[in-house]
Amino acid sequence: MATPTKDMTGKRFGRLSVVSYSGKNNRRLALWSCLCDCGTTTLVTGARLRNGATSSCGCFRRDRGKQNATHGMHGTHAYRIWIGMLSRCRNKNATGYKNYGGRGISVCNEWLEFENFYKDMGPPPEGLTLDRKDTNGDYSKGNCRWATWFEQADNKRSVKMLSAFGKTQSLAAWSREFGIHYSTLRDRLTYEQLDLETALTRKVTK
Repeated sequence: MATPTKDMTGKRFGRLSVVSYSGKNNRRLALWSCLCDCGTTTLVTGARLRNGATSSCGCFRRDRGKQNATHGMHGTHAYRIWIGMLSRCRNKNATGYKNYGGRGISVCNEWLEFENFYKDMGPPPEGLTLDRKDTNGDYSKGNCRWATWFEQADNKRSVKMLSAFGKTQSLAAWSREFGIHYSTLRDRLTYEQLDLETALTRKVTK
C-alpha cells in the first residue's frame, strides 16, 4: 500500500499522533491511523487532521462534557480564555501556534484542568486579558496575570524601545504619557517620518 505524497506519519494534531497510512475510505480520501493521548487508536482522514476538525478520538468532547457538568462554566469568558490558551500551545493548526507552542511555550500540568486555572486566576476582570509576565515562559500561576492592552503591548517580544526627552520607553508608554492615540503616534513616525519628540508634541487636529 503506497503512502500518499504528503506523508503525515509522526505529525501531531491536538491529542492525536499520526502512526501510519491506512488506505482510503469510500470517498477516496486518505485515512491515517492515529494514537490519541488517552491511548485509543482511531482512523481519521488527512483533511480533517489538517483543518483541525478532528483533534482527538472523541475523548476531548467527553472530557469537556464532564468538566462542564462539574464546574458549569462551559461557554463563559474565563473558559474561552482557557481553551484559547490550550489551543495556542497544543494545536499546531491553531492561529498563532508558531508564536506559542511552536517556539516551546507550554501550559503547566495543573492548568490542563480548567478548575485549577480558574482557582489560580479567578474570573477575568472586565477589559483585561491573560498575559505572561515573561514572554519566553510558560503559562503558569507564577508567570501569568490579567493585564490591560497597553501592558500587553509593552510586554511583547517585538516591542521597540524609543528615546525622547532623555527617557526611553515603549511606543505604548509614550502614547499613554502624552495622551496621543497609539495609532496616531505610530502613523506620525511611520508615514510622516517625524522624529519622536516632534510626533509627541505636535497638536492633534481633527
